[in-house]
Amino acid sequence: LRGGRPAGRVVRAAAAGAAEGGSSGSAQLVVPPGGASAGDVLLSVPQDECVTLADAMEHPKLAGAAEEAFAGSEIVGMTAWVLATRAGGEGEGGPAAALADAVRGRGQHNPLLWPEEEAQRLLRGTSVLPQLPARRAEVALAYERIATHESIDARALGLTYDAFAAAFCDVLASAVYLPSAECFALVPTVSTVMAHGDCGGGGANGGGVGSDRRRVAEGGGGSRGVLVDYDLESECVVVVAEREYAAGDEPRLPWGEGRNSADLALTFGELDAEGKARDDFLTFQFGMVQNDSLYTVKAGVLAELGYATDGQEFPVFEDRFPTQLLNYLRLSRVTDIGLLAKLSMETDNILSQINEYEILQLLMGDVRERLEEFENTDTVGEQQTLRDAELNGREELATLLRLGEKRVLQGTMTGVRTRLAPIRGVPTKGGGMQDPNADLAEMFESFEQLPKRIATGKIFDGLFED
Repeated sequence: LRGGRPAGRVVRAAAAGAAEGGSSGSAQLVVPPGGASAGDVLLSVPQDECVTLADAMEHPKLAGAAEEAFAGSEIVGMTAWVLATRAGGEGEGGPAAALADAVRGRGQHNPLLWPEEEAQRLLRGTSVLPQLPARRAEVALAYERIATHESIDARALGLTYDAFAAAFCDVLASAVYLPSAECFALVPTVSTVMAHGDCGGGGANGGGVGSDRRRVAEGGGGSRGVLVDYDLESECVVVVAEREYAAGDEPRLPWGEGRNSADLALTFGELDAEGKARDDFLTFQFGMVQNDSLYTVKAGVLAELGYATDGQEFPVFEDRFPTQLLNYLRLSRVTDIGLLAKLSMETDNILSQINEYEILQLLMGDVRERLEEFENTDTVGEQQTLRDAELNGREELATLLRLGEKRVLQGTMTGVRTRLAPIRGVPTKGGGMQDPNADLAEMFESFEQLPKRIATGKIFDGLFED
């Protein structure tokens, strides 16, 4: 490991219910009497007690096959280390065995481990469900590489797919990214004791999508709480306070900046209370119309701006969607090449009323389609379930996920309707409201209702009436 040096004094925070540097499934890191200030070191763990991919590659049960079997994956390597260490043998035991055992169950509620029927029932409509097949296939491939390698004794490791998948999810939920060392590690207390908490900011400021691998603990009002990193001088992994803490406070690891509920569920197997502090979001994919006569021109514009012509992802939040999303859709549907001069990806400029009407209706249709994938669109019922029902871990995770994603979709629908309102209706001489695009509106509404009419058997209603 390599890294920098933290500033500030050393404040020995302790794990309640466990010795410092040890682990306990019900313990938590607690700030000692006197509190802590920004820059203080709350916890210091020697690097020899931590585990990285390098340790997995040197493990006697794995060394002969590590490079090929792990395929460079830090998480896969540490998963194999956990399994090999749990299997025991000469030289095993002590802190290493304790660490391997302490991460057991940290990822037990990850949807990757759910039976298919349960996943289909609980995750219906969520963005997690369609991701499961590909994610599970990746885990299965990693298992096959290790289990079938000629240098590895799968039986001696007790290696089965179920055991590997469970350990993989445990490591995924426990691994800590150390920015200065540029690697993931399993760190006693940090990986095994510290709980996760809300992390303010997230995707709110940049509107970007993706995972910031540096996990920063919650700090009230969205401020940072702690930084976990490697200190070169002390050769320790340190937990450094980035704000003031009072005695008895419990610093928490973050969920991760710029990550949504689906990402967190598939990483940690748990979620925070309704995702509000993280500014939850969903992603939508859009593309240009392939048979558009202006396709080549539009493709050139997008390439210059760094956007794809197909499968371009944008985030949508409960209270907003990025200007770039609207401008991408405007470009995709514009038919007058002269209007391209008005387009700027960073400025919210309406190209024409017809163009704006069309792209908002299309966006509304996409949102409605996502909502209709749920068994119901009710959020009050989901809240009541969380409050009143006796849920197991999987049921609670799924309910939180459904609630958060429904809120994002319903908020987006409200935002689209708000933007549509001044386009759909204008004052008339009679004092009423008249839709300037009435014919277009009727066409889109007919298309929107078509799937529902087919599903309810009403598609031919009125067709044969006199």
